[in-house]
Amino acid sequence: MAELRRDIREVLSSGTTDLNCIDVSKMVTMSHVFDQYLAGQKDGIGLSEEQQKTLNVSNWNVSACKNFNSMFKHCEFFNGDLSEWNTGSGENFSSMFEECVSFNGDLSQWDVCSADNFSYMFQGCTIFNSDLSEWLVGGATDFQYMFAECPAFNCDLSEWDIKLGTTFTAMFRGCKSFNCDLSKWNPMMGKYFSGMFYECENLNFDITKWVIDKGAFGVGEMLSDEMAEDYVDFIGFKLKD
Repeated sequence: MAELRRDIREVLSSGTTDLNCIDVSKMVTMSHVFDQYLAGQKDGIGLSEEQQKTLNVSNWNVSACKNFNSMFKHCEFFNGDLSEWNTGSGENFSSMFEECVSFNGDLSQWDVCSADNFSYMFQGCTIFNSDLSEWLVGGATDFQYMFAECPAFNCDLSEWDIKLGTTFTAMFRGCKSFNCDLSKWNPMMGKYFSGMFYECENLNFDITKWVIDKGAFGVGEMLSDEMAEDYVDFIGFKLKD
């Protein structure tokens, strides 16, 4: 990772933000590479507003990468093209685009079938509304805060297979536009549900067919109080022993 950061700094110092000349084909982790929280630290890479806007890694071969944790975290001006990335080896996507408030890239063809952790992946991506309907998330367990504070997000996730998911805490918190029909979801392995749909003002679907473990935490706190009073379809969950 230190070598990669060195190569990135070297290219940036030449006056270009096109980093496609850097070979990342053997990298198994991209964790925190462009994380702007680390910009002032020894290993951090500080990017100016203009550098974030023009950053080009569209042709990076990330096929070996397993860990994308916090890769672009707090890159608030980044909206680069990552549509051709081969993410098939990716296991950890947590916080990858957290607080990337300008990001709305096309990720529709990403292969995430190896993923286990999507926590905080798009938290705070305020304009993000990419089509993720064909993502195969069947192996994932952690979805907490995945789309939290994404007020524009309203993608069709009705066919997502989330049966292995255990953590759904605040998954859609603050998704004010979200109104996808999730009635076919089967979160029977779910353990944590607090705030899953908190402040989702446009919910209008029936999930009374969901089967949820009796020991699951926060089932009664999926919604904000004022919404729960009107949302009668949340009454009648099937509880399994």
